[in-house]
Amino acid sequence: MDPRGELKLMAVQCVWQLLGPTVHHILDVVIGERISVRP
Repeated sequence: MDPRGELKLMAVQCVWQLLGPTVHHILDVVIGERISVRP
């Protein structure tokens, strides 16, 4: 595996660890609102 690919993978993992919880929180809020607003 080339070093650039490994660096890219590490960067993606770092970003995902930072953004992951925020994305999950937004999804929870959106899904929760959809369920509570359901007629």
